[in-house]
Amino acid sequence: YKMYISPFSHEGVQTYLRKKYKKQKQRKKAEKIVAQCSSLATRPLLLSHLDDLLSNNRAYDTLSSIYKTLIDVWIKREVRFNKGGDDPKLYQRLSDFSLDFALELFNNRDQSTNMRMSREIYLDFINRKKYIDYNFSGRSLINRDAFGTMKFSHKTFYEYFLAKAKIQNPDLEIPTKGYE
Repeated sequence: YKMYISPFSHEGVQTYLRKKYKKQKQRKKAEKIVAQCSSLATRPLLLSHLDDLLSNNRAYDTLSSIYKTLIDVWIKREVRFNKGGDDPKLYQRLSDFSLDFALELFNNRDQSTNMRMSREIYLDFINRKKYIDYNFSGRSLINRDAFGTMKFSHKTFYEYFLAKAKIQNPDLEIPTKGYE
């Protein structure tokens, strides 16, 4: 069985923030981030990572800056999980891997279901690009299911990397239907 968490209403977001952030100063910062990028509030998975955003003491004025920070934090956590500390080369490799994975998933979208990459396509991808088969943690940007298929932990991360690819290559054609 699959269970989905529905988007929060405005009232639901406020209730969540009041319960999560007991200190008013911290709650006000969280409310400011949510107000600047209200679409974040409708995504409970991302809303649950507000602590990562608050710990950076940055001003977030765009959804892109929020995703950039969330992805940066997640990749750094993945590097620590794999290496037990900081490793700038592995950080860059995992960042490149995530972008390439999104493009590979996009290029094979006709052969995939529900934005998942089959084990066969994934193995071909890592061999062709000379990536190792990373041991992703359960809190990773990219997850492997029991059948060996690979996917981003959230559709919006996939869309972020596609947008990043489009910025790097303006000729890349991404259909607007089905993507935010």
